[in-house]
Amino acid sequence: MRHADSSSLARKFHGQYYTKAVVGRLLVASLRQNNVVTALELGAGEGALIAAARGRWPSAHFVSVDIDPRNAPAGIPTSRSHFVDDALRHDLPARIGMAEGSADLALCNPPFALRKWDKRYQRILARAGLPTAGAATFGADAFFIAQNLWLLREHGELGVIVPAGLIAGSR
Repeated sequence: MRHADSSSLARKFHGQYYTKAVVGRLLVASLRQNNVVTALELGAGEGALIAAARGRWPSAHFVSVDIDPRNAPAGIPTSRSHFVDDALRHDLPARIGMAEGSADLALCNPPFALRKWDKRYQRILARAGLPTAGAATFGADAFFIAQNLWLLREHGELGVIVPAGLIAGSR
């Protein structure tokens, strides 16, 4: 019998599925922003989306957050700040030193699982201007989208990878 290694078990616990570099490049190529000063990636994983964005906007400052300390990049360039933290914390901006509504660009491939429902997730939806009814049944992707929207400036752009069911599903 084959046993899963501890890293694959941790990825399943966090609902992590990492973005392939080619997918990151396709997403970044589809974005319309020209002038990016600050770019954000919540649930950064291995950093494929930031790597693609750095190729397009090399002078931008990149802020990444990931709950898994194994995803902290080694040798972080000065153009990137990385935080090992829960991207769905209601006080995230204060924890990462970023004002709400300040990111020009947000990139995200959210995890598919929530570890545990937290009633504070409703606050994340509300402050992004999204409905909170039935929030306890939402997947992590909905909360990651809301958190990104709250951190984006007016006319900022969000590039997010979501399951097809979120866009076309009956719920």
